[in-house]
Amino acid sequence: MLHLLKEHILTSTGTVRKNKREIPKQMLQIRNRDVHSSLFGFQKDISLVSYMQKKNKVVLVMSTLHHDNKIDSTTLEKMKREMITFYNQTKRGVDVVDELCSNYNIARNTKRWPMVILYAAMNLAAINSIIIYKANNNCSLPRRDFLRDLGLGLISEHLQNRKNNQYLPKELRKRIQDHLGESSKEPPNKVARSIRRCEICPTKKDRKTKYVCYKCNCYICMEHAFFTCENCTRSQHE
Repeated sequence: MLHLLKEHILTSTGTVRKNKREIPKQMLQIRNRDVHSSLFGFQKDISLVSYMQKKNKVVLVMSTLHHDNKIDSTTLEKMKREMITFYNQTKRGVDVVDELCSNYNIARNTKRWPMVILYAAMNLAAINSIIIYKANNNCSLPRRDFLRDLGLGLISEHLQNRKNNQYLPKELRKRIQDHLGESSKEPPNKVARSIRRCEICPTKKDRKTKYVCYKCNCYICMEHAFFTCENCTRSQHE
C-alpha cells in the first residue's frame, strides 16, 4: 500500500489477514465487544479498522485513502464505517471470487496437495460456468439452484451405476432412486421361489413375502405394492 502511495501516488483499500504479526492484539479481540462496533488505528499515511461484523467475527480493513472514523449513514443500525462501505463497493477480482467461493465452498480438510488444487479448480469452474450459462441463456437463475443442478449432473452417471449394485444396503439404493426420480411403485409378480424378507421394509420388521417387483425383481410385501390392471401394465411396456 505504501509503495503504491509513495511511488505511484495511488491510494488503495483492502482487507487484511488476521495472522499478520503487525496487527495489534486489541484489533483482534472479540470478547466484550458489541456487534457492529469498530476499533481504529491511525498512522501518518495509513488507517486500519477492526469491524465487528457479527458475533465472534472481526473484519480488518486497511486504507491509504481514509483517515477518519466517519459512519456511512446508509447502513443504519449496522453502523459501517465509510472505509468498509467503500471497500464493498469497489472490490473486484480476487476479493469477489473469494467471497463467492466462501459462500458455496466444496473444499474439505486434507493433507493431499492434489486434492487442494482440485477443490480450488472446481470452485473456480463453478463460478465461470454460471457466468457463461447466464450469458448464453440471458436468464437470472439463482446461483444456488444452478450449483445444485450442476452437482446433480456431475454425479448422475455415478448414481446410475450405484443403484444397480445389489450389494449396497436397500435403504441406500432406495434413496438413490428417489434422488434420480426413478422410484415408483410397480405391480408385484408372484413367482415360484422361496419366501424372503421384504427389501423395502426395515430389517427389524422381518416381514416375509413371495412377491417381487416385475422391473427390478426385488422382494416386496403387499404394503409396498401398487396394483394396476393388465391393460395398463401392457400399455406401459408398449
